Amino acid sequence: MKILIFEQRYTSEKDPGIARFNIFAKYWAREAHSVTVVSGMINYVSGHKPHNYKRKIFFPERIKKGITVLRVFDTVIGYSTFLGRMFSYFTYTFSSLCAGITIKRPDLIIVSSPPLFVGIVAIIISALKKIPFIFDVRDPWPVAAVELGFVKNRILIRLSYLLENYIYRKSSHTVVNSSGMLKYLITEKGVTNKKIGLIPNPVDFETLNSNKPKLWEKNKEWEKKFIIMYSGAHSAIYDFDTLLSVAESFDKNSEILFVLIGDGRQKQYIHEYINKHDIKNVLLLPPVTKTEITKHINNADICLVPVKHHKFLQYCFFTKLFDYMALKKPIVIAAEGASARLVVDEANCGIAVNPGNKEAFENAILELYQSKEKRKVLGGNGYRYVSKNISAEKLAQDYIKIIESIEQ
Repeated sequence: MKILIFEQRYTSEKDPGIARFNIFAKYWAREAHSVTVVSGMINYVSGHKPHNYKRKIFFPERIKKGITVLRVFDTVIGYSTFLGRMFSYFTYTFSSLCAGITIKRPDLIIVSSPPLFVGIVAIIISALKKIPFIFDVRDPWPVAAVELGFVKNRILIRLSYLLENYIYRKSSHTVVNSSGMLKYLITEKGVTNKKIGLIPNPVDFETLNSNKPKLWEKNKEWEKKFIIMYSGAHSAIYDFDTLLSVAESFDKNSEILFVLIGDGRQKQYIHEYINKHDIKNVLLLPPVTKTEITKHINNADICLVPVKHHKFLQYCFFTKLFDYMALKKPIVIAAEGASARLVVDEANCGIAVNPGNKEAFENAILELYQSKEKRKVLGGNGYRYVSKNISAEKLAQDYIKIIESIEQ
């Protein structure tokens, strides 16, 4: 089977970020499927474009047998701002359409959103080549942009929702990565049960196990520290005000160190907050490769997911949760909805508190800090959950079953 994927944010194993289709493509290629990914050139976490992509419109990469990645132009101008990202999305949409038209006819298209506009590419190429397409939804757009206040013009909002609904109608199938998104699209968007499936972002235990010797290397600077870690995007949805305020309350305990790894629009604000409040127990690190981030997580004692109170976030699974769980780390999550239920009710791998509740957040950390046994139990529960439900091998097979049901 020949599968054509449009994903602007496709990341390789050497890049920071979510490797959803990188992982799936590896497993699909082993089953003799041919995968072509049309991707942008900018890493969405760092906002940087590698030197070898600069001044290129198209840049083909042969990853391995059965997997080809075609990098297409997307502009980096103003990428740290919302308008800059919109411009990047539009340029990718145009570039990917041009590339997609020239690619030899596949059997099926998968288009990954956001950006929402790339759904237009799938609709056009699907019609031209007379093939079905799957709309793979990672985040609920445009509702996220509206709730975050990035889009305020009523006409643009209306047009965005019309486009969203049109893509759902035209797609042969919709795939989401969380149970919250599944419920949202069925109840709020009218997507039928027969046309929607749930495939979470996978945990690749094969890669994890192959890197075990490196992962278990102890960071000598952290040997005598109790490490509380956040890893991932420093974006607008995460509540770093509460996290840093909690860190400040532990500032007198020389054993505790908060480690924040990643990049994003809030990174500069975090620097300024730490300097302004003279917080000594927070270490900021840049984004790193998948192997390096798992190595850092493996050195953590507790892992954090602090999000702000937005309705759309209740639908989401935060992928970092699965990384934490796969490495047997207990979790403190400040969130409501699907991710909180996953941590507390489904996996029993951590403690959930309401967003913005500093006292509850602080008490949850203190509870785990004081009980090594509880940390061990919760960490083990998380590992068992992802091993059974979120392994890459299982989810890659589940995705192919959806694809084959469409072709029939």
